[in-house]
Amino acid sequence: MIPVDPLPVCSAIRPVGMCKDATKLVCKPNLYQCPVCYCSDHDYANLAQIEAMWRGDYEKWRSVRNMYNSINTGGPTSGGTC
Repeated sequence: MIPVDPLPVCSAIRPVGMCKDATKLVCKPNLYQCPVCYCSDHDYANLAQIEAMWRGDYEKWRSVRNMYNSINTGGPTSGGTC
């Protein structure tokens, strides 16, 4: 079995100071009822923090893709079986 990290715990707290204009903050629930928030005008107060979060998500999805590719090509993660 391939080890998979658990999903992060849902935070029901609305972010404060995320948008330069607080009235532009939009939060909607995802499939697990966790709020997904963004600035409707895309004018973020701390762009470096947003970029760091995006990079972290990118690295996690890249790892998933690499594992998937390894399994489908019979790589070391697959253990030689389907």
